[in-house]
Order: sequence, then C-alpha cells, then structure tokens
Amino acid sequence: MTEISDAPPAGESRRANRTGIAEGLSLSDLARPRIRSRNALFVAIAVGLALFVLVAAAFSVAAESRVVATRSNQLHTFDEVLRSTITIRSQLGSALNFRQLDQSLNTDSRSVIGTALDDARSSLASLETSSASIDEDNETQDLIASFSNSGLAVLQLLESDQPGDLASARDLLIGQLNDDYNALIASLVTEREDLVDALTAADENLGQLGALATFIIAFFVPTVAMFVYRQITRRQRETIELARLLSEARTGTEWRADLVRSATRLAELETDSLPASSITAKLRSRLADLDFLIGATAVGHGYTFEALTVNDIRTAVQAKWPHLVSVAGDGSDTLWGDRSAIVLLCDDLVRNATVRGAERVLISGGTDADGVWIAVTDNGTQINEEAVASILATPNLIDAAEEHASRRLDDDTSLVLLLGRMIAPALGGTFSADSVGTNMRFTLRLPAARVRRTAAPTLATAR
Repeated sequence: MTEISDAPPAGESRRANRTGIAEGLSLSDLARPRIRSRNALFVAIAVGLALFVLVAAAFSVAAESRVVATRSNQLHTFDEVLRSTITIRSQLGSALNFRQLDQSLNTDSRSVIGTALDDARSSLASLETSSASIDEDNETQDLIASFSNSGLAVLQLLESDQPGDLASARDLLIGQLNDDYNALIASLVTEREDLVDALTAADENLGQLGALATFIIAFFVPTVAMFVYRQITRRQRETIELARLLSEARTGTEWRADLVRSATRLAELETDSLPASSITAKLRSRLADLDFLIGATAVGHGYTFEALTVNDIRTAVQAKWPHLVSVAGDGSDTLWGDRSAIVLLCDDLVRNATVRGAERVLISGGTDADGVWIAVTDNGTQINEEAVASILATPNLIDAAEEHASRRLDDDTSLVLLLGRMIAPALGGTFSADSVGTNMRFTLRLPAARVRRTAAPTLATAR
C-alpha cells in the first residue's frame, strides 16, 4: 500500500501546529464566552498577597510590641533591684556610723538608727520580690542572693545589743557586704545597658513596622481593591462588547442569506439547462437536499457561520469512516465557515477516495498567510490534474458539465469537484486538487476565524 504524506500544499509556508488564534475575537468567544482564568488567578494572587502582607505585618507588630513590653518590664525590674541595693548599702552604713558615734560619744541616736534599719529591711524585702522576676539562670540572681544574705546578717548584728556585734557588723559591712555590693552593682549596670540597647532596637523595629503597615493600608489595600473592582466590572464591559459584536454578526448574515438564495437559484437554473447525463441526474438529485451547500434548507436560509477548528471537521468525518480515515496535526487551527457544508464536502471526498480504490485517507490541516487549509489525501487512483484544473476553473455548472464530458472523468469524481467548486467560493474560500507523489490531495482553504467580513463577495454572473 502506498504511504500517504500529510505535507501541506507545495510552495506555501505552513504553521499547522499553531494553537489558538493569534489575534482578534473568534466566533467561539461570541458563542461561548469563556471565564478569563488568568485574570481570576491574578485577582486571587493579589488578594492573597495583600492579606498575607497585612497578617504578617500585624503579627510582626504584635511580636515587636511584646518584645518592647518585656524589655520595659525587665528594665523596670533591674532599676528596682538597683535602687534597693543602693538603699540597703547606704542605710546599713548610716546605721553603723550612728551606732559607732553613740558608743564613742555616749549619744542616743536610736530613732535615726531604727529608721535606717527599717528602710534597709524594707529594701531587702523589695529586693527579694524584684529578684523573683529575674531569670534563675542569670548570674545576677546569684549575686543578689549573696548580697541579700550579707545585708540581712549586718542588719541582725546592728539590731543586737550584744558586745562585739557592732565590730562584727562593721567587719562584715566593709568586707563581704561591700564586695557583694560592688559585684552586684557592676552586673546590674551591664545588664541594664544591654536591656536599654535591646529596648531601643525593638522600639525602632516597631516604628518601621508601623510605617510599613501604614503604607500597606494607605496604598496597597486600595490598589488591590481597585484591581478587584476592575476585574469584576470587566465582565460587564465584555457583555456590552459581546452584544455589539453579536448585533454586527446578525447584520452580516442578512446579505449571506440573500447571496445563498441567489446562488441556489442560479445552480438550479443551470442544471435545468444541462443535457441529460448521469452527472446531471446526480447533481439535480443533490440539489434537492442542499445541506452540502447552505447548511440548512434551500428556502429562506443562509449559511450558519461559526468558528470551527480543524479537529471539529476531521473528527466528524472520521466518525463516519473510523477504519479508513486517519488524522495528522493537533487540529487547533480555527477557521470561519459552515460546519454542515464543510463536513459533507470532506465526507464526499472520502467516499470518492473509496470509489477510486483508496485503502487509507489522511485528513490534515494548518494555517498560512491565506487562511486555514484542510487537506484530504488518499492513496487511490490519481486523477488527471489538467482535467481537474479545467473543471474547477469553469465559471458555471454548464461549462463544468461540458468539461466533464470532454475530459472523460468518472461521474462521481466530477461531482465532487463541482461540489467543491460551489461550496468553497460561497464560504469565501478556494478548492483545489493536486497529486503528492503517488497520492491524490484535495485542499479546501477558508478564512481564519479572526477575519470578519465587512462586505459581501461578488457573485459571478452565469452564462
């Protein structure tokens, strides 16, 4: 069996695998307005991004606020510990000095000493309370405990009237308590400086986050809201544009209906003038059912124009010839024409291929500068190309019948050529036939769906 080639007609560039329509609005857009998923995705991303940034900013502000509050509380705690430490050291020192003066000068300063010891005792209690909020792992906690124990010991010695307690209190105050005091003060000052630095940094971060949140609320949120609003109103604008285009399309079908009625009447008049022959009988019988020509009934109807893909056509034909017809290409190229007329012409081409002994038929399609082409290629008996060209070039059916008689083509092949000659111009396209190697190829070329006619084609005058 001869291999069938799916190459496009020679001498012309092809873009058979192009997907979609490069520009303009196809009839698919008019008949089935699709949801713009890309815009919907942009809306979802924009809204999600806005919400994410807002939530992230809110959590960041809350986290930094907690840091600022925590650092402020810690700073207050260290200030309280520092104040209590200084008070304890100064009050115990004052009480010791007055005790020594009373002993050496025989004076009575018990009220002053009592007040100082009461302040020291109160500060020790405050120190213990404040130290409870400091991290137990902190070294300052140990220094506070050591200083508190030394201070309590000095306080107890100063409150005692036993001989030698005053000297012991003095030794403990200028010895252990003073060392603990110096170490604690140094640690508290260092910790406080670190806390001040951390609090300053947290406050700066909080200010920056506040500025960012203000920017988002003042600019980003209104921008997203406007974007969402425009996407919502886009559908309304598209509906208005769709109504306008449909109105244009309905207006455009009026002249097509007149054109088809004129073409149908012309064909009937021409066939009435044809001499009696088998092809004339076949043509007259086919004209009784003009689905192949006008896609509807012969009276008062025009072509049903719509956007069709190559795959729409070849799938319909392949369904009638499942074991004979194969396809090539992705079939996404979109043409403008009448489904019934195109399918019936392609179906006749496949049937004619079987008459000529074809074992396989290939339907392919693509797009070039002249429009969308559909090729039906078979490995049946080849037809004389000169005879084919002469029949397709005739201006009317009478001349076509005469060419058929002189060229001696079989009736079925001539009928298919005549059908292609009538259908293609009525749809604004062309029909041709040529040989590719040992195969025969018929090519129907129609306007791409993105092309909208603005004027009716001129109807050829019959002889």
